[in-house]
Amino acid sequence: SVAKTIEADTLQSIAIYPEYKAPATVVTLNDSQISAELAAVIDTIPVEVGQVVKKGDLLVSLRKKDYQLALQREQAALDALRVKIEFADYQLQRAQKLEKQKAVAEELLKQRETDLAVLVSENQSRMLALKQAKRNLAKTDLRAPFDAVITDKLASVGELANPGTPLLRIIDAQRREVTAELQSYQLASLRSASTLAFKNRGDSYPVQLRSVLPIVDMRKRTQEVRLTFSSAKALVGTSGELVWKNKQAHVPAEMLVQRNGQLGIFIVNGKNLAKFVAIDDAAEGRPALVDFSMSTKIVTKGRFRLQDGDAVSIL
Repeated sequence: SVAKTIEADTLQSIAIYPEYKAPATVVTLNDSQISAELAAVIDTIPVEVGQVVKKGDLLVSLRKKDYQLALQREQAALDALRVKIEFADYQLQRAQKLEKQKAVAEELLKQRETDLAVLVSENQSRMLALKQAKRNLAKTDLRAPFDAVITDKLASVGELANPGTPLLRIIDAQRREVTAELQSYQLASLRSASTLAFKNRGDSYPVQLRSVLPIVDMRKRTQEVRLTFSSAKALVGTSGELVWKNKQAHVPAEMLVQRNGQLGIFIVNGKNLAKFVAIDDAAEGRPALVDFSMSTKIVTKGRFRLQDGDAVSIL
């Protein structure tokens, strides 16, 4: 058969390395509402919106008087109980001595032992009540659970705070990540990309892939990815683009042809025969990933009239 005239070039000459982009946003790992754990009037809020605080810094102080009185009441009750225990122990020891001398009934001895055991048990309960009263008093001071920025004041001095009442909103300004939603075909290139960056208005921040969430959004058919900053960090809430370049060779989209319902490319083998190679993940209009040798000859012109096994003559 007459050889068909074509033009061909090596993969190394025509290969492209596509750059991908996806909308992305900087988020914080901690966005918390600080709430009261008990009922009390707000005495002071020594922080303002925009203020940076360290872990353990005082954020809100609730009125302490009622809880101080409760603590004093529990301490007094415990002190009184310990006096009773000392007296009950004295009575028991006396009864034991008299019992040895056969001067007291066994029933009275058992009564003294029971009285002491009851008081000891009550002492343990009172100690727990005292511990709870101390905890309640400590809860009147609300402190920062992490290094944070105050973003909202949700209450004012003089208001009554009830358990669960949000008083402040804070965000973790240090633990920041980039979140983006990607199409499934982009994930493989993202995982193998040599460089990843979050870009916003000309600023570029190197990032690293931390996780691909194993959940597909049924409506958008995307998966969320989370990335960590390698060095400098963009501000929380910043919107931009996640940009990465595929380090694997692709053939340009215009090189693809369809044969027998499959997309692929024609290559020239050593006997100057055209060979159609189907590419499983190829899609029209997108560069296609290939794993050929860089010296593979790929048909660039004349491919539309070729069939698998045609003899070819390369210009």
